Amino acid sequence: MPGAPHGARSIARVAALLLALAAPFSACSSTPRRDVRVFTRSVDHPERLGSARLATLERAREALERADAAAALALLEPLAAESGAPFAIRRMHQDALLELAGGDTKPLAAVARAEAEAQPTADNLLLWARVAPDADAARAAVEHALTLDPRNVWAHYAAAFLRARGGDWVAARECVARALELDPGHRAARRLEAAILSRSARSAEAINALEVWLEAVRDDPRISAAERADAQLDLAHLLLLDGRDQRARELLESASPAEGAVLTRWCLLAAAEQAAGRPREALTAAERAAATDRSALLPLVQIAILREFDLGEREAARAAWTRVLESTRGATDLASLIQGLRARVVLERFGAEAAP
Repeated sequence: MPGAPHGARSIARVAALLLALAAPFSACSSTPRRDVRVFTRSVDHPERLGSARLATLERAREALERADAAAALALLEPLAAESGAPFAIRRMHQDALLELAGGDTKPLAAVARAEAEAQPTADNLLLWARVAPDADAARAAVEHALTLDPRNVWAHYAAAFLRARGGDWVAARECVARALELDPGHRAARRLEAAILSRSARSAEAINALEVWLEAVRDDPRISAAERADAQLDLAHLLLLDGRDQRARELLESASPAEGAVLTRWCLLAAAEQAAGRPREALTAAERAAATDRSALLPLVQIAILREFDLGEREAARAAWTRVLESTRGATDLASLIQGLRARVVLERFGAEAAP
C-alpha cells in the first residue's frame, strides 16, 4: 500500500493471499464509473416482480436467514410453480431446497436432471447445471441452454461463472460482457464482473463496481446477507490494497459474514488496524482469526509480523515465528513453503543476533 509503513505493506500482501487475487492492482482516474441507475432500468429489478411477489420473497428471505428452510420453501413453492416464473425466483427456490437438503444433494440433482431431460427449457437446464455433479455436465447443460435461447442473460452469466470457476478468466470476462450487453443491470452478472475486475489491474473500477452493486442490492430479498457480506469483504480487501484503511476498517466492522468467511474478516481487519497504526488492535484481530481456524497459516504470520515489526516484542516474535515454522512442516503448497522459509530465515537471524 502506498504510503504505509513496512509492516503494513507486509500484512496487506499476506492478506491478499487469502482471497487469491494474484494480479497487481492500480488506480486509474480515467476508469469508467458505474451508476446505480443502470440497475433500476434492468429487467432483473425486483420491483418488476410486483409488490405481492416481492413481499413473499422478503418473508422467504427472512426465513432463510434464520435457517428455517422449510418455512421458506412453503412461501417459494407457489411462486416457483407459476407458469413463466422468473428464473431468479426458481433459483431462490432451488437454494431453499439445497439448504433443506444439507449435504445430501444427490436426490435434488436427480430431480433437476430429470426435469431438464423431460422438458429441456433454458431455465430447467440452468437449474440442472447449478447442481450437476461435475463441471462437464454443468457446461453441457449451459451450452444447451444457450443453443435454445441465445439471448438468455442467466445462461451467459452461468457460462461466465463456470469459466471463472475453472480459472479461464479471459473467457469469463467475454461471457459476462455478453450478459451485460443483454441486461446492463443484471445483478448476478454485475457481481461476477466485479470479481473479474478485481483480478485485473483495474482496482478503481473494481471498487466502484462493488460499491454500486452493494447499494443496488441493499433491499433485494433475492440476495442473501452472506452474499452481501462477501462483497463487503472483497471491497475491504481492495480498499486496503488501495491504501484506504479507514474505509476498509469501517466495512469490516459492519460486516457479518457467514461462518466460512469469519477467518477472512478477522485477517483483513488485522491488516486494516495495522495500516492505521493500531498494532494492539491488529494483534487482537489476528489472534481472533487464529482462534477461528487453528490450522490457518495467515493469522500466524500476521501475529509474527506484528510482534516483530510493530510491537518490537523480540521474544514473543521468536515464539510466533517458531509457531509459523512448526505449522508449515510437512506442507507441500507454495504459500506454506514460502512462509516456512521466511520463518526459518527470521529465526536464524534472531539466533545470529543473539550470538556473542
